[in-house]
Amino acid sequence: MMRDLYTFIQSGIKVSWIRKRDLHVLTSGMVVFASDQRFQVIHAEKSENWTLQVKYVQLRDAGVYECQVNTVPKISMAYTLTVVGECDKREGIKEVDHGSKALN
Repeated sequence: MMRDLYTFIQSGIKVSWIRKRDLHVLTSGMVVFASDQRFQVIHAEKSENWTLQVKYVQLRDAGVYECQVNTVPKISMAYTLTVVGECDKREGIKEVDHGSKALN
């Protein structure tokens, strides 16, 4: 999907996660801009995988999240997070549908 992503990253290209409902940039590279500490980015060195992790998922977290590579033209992949299940204030949501993805 990400056309030799490791080569892009070595040349200073950044991978970012954006929450589409409010266009909030959650991460850029390994830096997390979200003030909500439930968000973090997971990336192993020399890997093409960039994972946005949301701990203790809540109903308000449902929506579209987009992974972007700042190339010209932009490379991106959107993921829809659907949250289902009963809410327990101590444990968060008991079930999470990992969502669907759409390639742009």
